[in-house]
Amino acid sequence: MQTLNRNDGRYTTHNVKVDPSDLDYFAWSVPEGGFEVRRVFQVLGFNVERRPSSALVPRSQERRARLYDPLAETELFLKFADLPTSEEAILAFANVYGWLAGDEHFIASATAKSSPPIFGDSLSTWRGEIDAMRETIEVWEALRENNTKALRARINWFKGGVWYVGRRRQFIATPDLRSHLVGRRRQFIATPDLRSHLLSRWRRDEVVGPARMFIADQLNRGLQRKVSPRLVMDHSGTLQPRIVPSNLLGAVWYHFYRTFLGEHKIRRCEACGRWMLYIRKTKTMHPECANLTRQKRFRSRHAQETRKQ
Repeated sequence: MQTLNRNDGRYTTHNVKVDPSDLDYFAWSVPEGGFEVRRVFQVLGFNVERRPSSALVPRSQERRARLYDPLAETELFLKFADLPTSEEAILAFANVYGWLAGDEHFIASATAKSSPPIFGDSLSTWRGEIDAMRETIEVWEALRENNTKALRARINWFKGGVWYVGRRRQFIATPDLRSHLVGRRRQFIATPDLRSHLLSRWRRDEVVGPARMFIADQLNRGLQRKVSPRLVMDHSGTLQPRIVPSNLLGAVWYHFYRTFLGEHKIRRCEACGRWMLYIRKTKTMHPECANLTRQKRFRSRHAQETRKQ
């Protein structure tokens, strides 16, 4: 083991023990001062958004950070999928696991001639990624359970092909930036201009094939430019091939990718209904949920015995 002192250009990490033989090691930093949500203006290329948006940014300019390995958190993608999209829940999650990428550019004022850059994640990015992860797992769950009713609620055929219809309603800004239209997110799966060969292979109103293609699209999007193959030198000097994410968002999708390939198994907890990883078939609850269930049973038996006396 050795102590690592690292400077990634934004934060300096310190007093972190790293095993050089751990080839799957991937470090991600969390600012020691934590994060806050601020109203800022997003910079897109050479343009600045006219309306302010909420963004997750570091609370202070202190450049010290805590370093950890997200790949060691095998249930991280399930925690992410179960995360409420409220500002408070996202902030609490980020203060433990860090920002998703921290590469979005913002400024404090859209009118000032010179405004220092602020880097962080927009809350809309967080909410979009949480919804994408949650909905992809739900479609996969419906596939595994042969729940065609649930699949038909998400996979819709129309005159020109087939698309996925999101569960949540979203607000779409009109050109005047004042009024909004409410609709559901739609994602094309196959049309005459997109994978036309699949339209001839699938019978109309089929949901299994399109659902599988939707999952592939989601995983490919989540991994693209966020996870890449690399060569890592082990303790003997031998170069070994490894797949390494470039940020927390890539690590989250990479965990799901590996689970989808069968490296891990998931099911819903019988107590709270949230997803969990399991190895033993007898595991039906999260450890904390199992403890609460035992406590409730104990109190119930104790109350019954007291009433009998």
